[in-house]
Amino acid sequence: MIRTAPLLALALAAAACTTTGGGPAVDRLAMTPGQWSIRSIDGIAAADGAQLSFADGRVSATAGCNRLAGDYRIEGDRVISGPLVATRMYCEGRMEQERALSALLEGGAEMSFLGEMLTLRGTSHSLEAMRPAVGR
Repeated sequence: MIRTAPLLALALAAAACTTTGGGPAVDRLAMTPGQWSIRSIDGIAAADGAQLSFADGRVSATAGCNRLAGDYRIEGDRVISGPLVATRMYCEGRMEQERALSALLEGGAEMSFLGEMLTLRGTSHSLEAMRPAVGR
């Protein structure tokens, strides 16, 4: 027993130093629900009023023109949603971001959190959103 104690201590120390995904584990199910103010889509500032909302297994979103909505679930570090329903208005200058938002939500985007920032990354698109400020 005395000889195995140092090996056990070494194994525990090594396990404590490992990380998953380059950062601390995040409970995505607990972090995701609520309102998110979309700041950028594909690195371009989002329109005023662009938002993303997760509640009770449903997602809704807008890039400032049409509304998207559907069911969602979290699988590992990905948000899976769809099929999405959408309104179909034309809004000049916003359609590209709207298509990117839809592709992210329906494409199983990888999600990550840094403080109050949510990042979604897909194969061709990305999105950054923040929790709205409280008390404003």
